[in-house]
Amino acid sequence: MPTLRKARAARKTLADTTESKQNAIARERVLLEKIKENLKDNTSTENQIKDTIAKLGTDRVHDLPLEVRTQYLTVASQERIDRINAQLRQRLTEAAAEDMGESEDGLIKDLARDKQGIFEIALRNARLEQPRIQSLLDSHETLTREFLDEELLILKSYLSDEEVEQVKEARKHVAAYLVEAEILRAVKQNAASDVIALENLIKQLPSLTRDIDAQTKVLLRDNMLTLRNARFRNIQSRVEKMSRISEIEYNRKLAQIEAAVALQDLFNRYYTSLFCSIDLSSQSNQFGVFNKGWF
Repeated sequence: MPTLRKARAARKTLADTTESKQNAIARERVLLEKIKENLKDNTSTENQIKDTIAKLGTDRVHDLPLEVRTQYLTVASQERIDRINAQLRQRLTEAAAEDMGESEDGLIKDLARDKQGIFEIALRNARLEQPRIQSLLDSHETLTREFLDEELLILKSYLSDEEVEQVKEARKHVAAYLVEAEILRAVKQNAASDVIALENLIKQLPSLTRDIDAQTKVLLRDNMLTLRNARFRNIQSRVEKMSRISEIEYNRKLAQIEAAVALQDLFNRYYTSLFCSIDLSSQSNQFGVFNKGWF
């Protein structure tokens, strides 16, 4: 189930748009189908990447063509290659000055291995263009996330900058609709279970003579947003006192508790950040607004 943070983000996204879920899905599909129609055969590119990997064995600073790097590697991976190349050049210069002969520095081998790993990521991205787009077309109506970095590489290769922004926006809207619907279904299901649990708790109140368990406290906290530990102790104190008084007084106190719970439930339907009252003062014959201390 999505987290509360994701649910809030989804609500914020939907609050800023008038586009319906179906329109967003249709807009996204049009652009994804455009990419699928324009996908090219990457066999030559794959061979080019393989050749580059093979040449690393003899030329440690050998690199992919710029257009291949841009199309099949994320910005982070490209920056990583640049750092590795800089380190390789520095270490190769140092090794030449040290006249190491036939042996190769261990750091150079490690850097070359890291570089080869990034090249292999580019090769994998080139091979998976078609499967990834097809997977998006098959699942985008129920996909609750935004595009992955590897998917964005494909979008940027086959769409204009404006179209990329459009399909990203559509994906964001679709995901937001799905996330919100998913969390609302879960909340509805949990609320139905809580209603049953609260009804059972009300039935148990007349015979309740000990502190409520941790599970019941969680139940009350989830459904009475302003309930705190002090109020738990107050409820328990009242229950303990009622167990020592007459049945008539017991029922009267029980009715007070039920009324307090009902009032708390009413307050929870509204956002209450400030509460004030106008009362007769106990210090004078005037009306006053209670704040703190006398009035």
